[in-house]
Amino acid sequence: NINITGGTITETGNGTVQLNCNGTSEQIYTKTAGTISNTINVSILSNAIVNFGTSILDGSNGNFILQSDATIKTAHAQGISITGATGSVQVTGTRTYSAGANYVYTGTVAQITGLGLTQNNPKNLTIQSTNTVSLSANTSISGDLLIAQGTLSTSASNYSFTLNGNFTNNGSFNANGSVVSFVGNTHTYINGTSATAFRNIIVYKSASNIQVISNTRAFSAQGYVQVVQGDLVLEATDDNYVLANDVTIETDGKLSHNVNWDTSGKLLQIAGNFHIHGQFNYSVPRSHVQMIGNNKTIQTGAAALSILTLQNKSGYALLGVCL
Repeated sequence: NINITGGTITETGNGTVQLNCNGTSEQIYTKTAGTISNTINVSILSNAIVNFGTSILDGSNGNFILQSDATIKTAHAQGISITGATGSVQVTGTRTYSAGANYVYTGTVAQITGLGLTQNNPKNLTIQSTNTVSLSANTSISGDLLIAQGTLSTSASNYSFTLNGNFTNNGSFNANGSVVSFVGNTHTYINGTSATAFRNIIVYKSASNIQVISNTRAFSAQGYVQVVQGDLVLEATDDNYVLANDVTIETDGKLSHNVNWDTSGKLLQIAGNFHIHGQFNYSVPRSHVQMIGNNKTIQTGAAALSILTLQNKSGYALLGVCL
């Protein structure tokens, strides 16, 4: 651990000082008083974990590097910045947040992620806050999102969120008007103890047989759902899946609704148009799709539905619907 409560840490002469944070156990950086000055470079090495809390690394005109697979934890309201006197790291040299680094937000006050998070694509993002953490830019991560507690907000700017890994929500997700995209070449999950309310969802996996699986809590979406490539698998039985706008399954896409109506009494509710250009599957005896609203189009192509109910029967256009 590094605990600075007074005095001065400085570099003299013509050289530089290099401070490396190493190891795999969490290290805590605390600075309540004192001064850091001159050229002191700081690196958090791969696999190291440094918790800054609300403390600030400042004063040095050296560089800061967060290596790939290293983890930084911050409770600072301004998160992680790339320039200026804001955020946990405020050295005046170059700040480098490497691709594949991990970020944990632990604030008790409202936080922003800061532009350091998106300087390069991070690996894993964890929200372990008792307040709200808001994105500062469109964000793409190569690993997992874990909302352990607190709220992740896409902010009033409706920043998009793209992930290659799992979306685990044990807290709250404020989607605003954003798009959440599930990409990559591995099977991933939408899970957690909380039911997630998305705005817009895009599934664009690297192949049509790569799955995005929802099997703990049924989610909802107020905007559109588009499966461009991959298999969106709906298996949770705690509630209905409620999709309030258009659902489109493209040619290389698949929607699998593996919820047995006869045993669970749960269904897939769609309030927009339903266009299937790819596949609709179910591995249970009977899957129930319910359409609500008026003047909607249902287009199944070669796909066959099991149970289809029309809650309001006015103005439906049924295009090649198979049951």
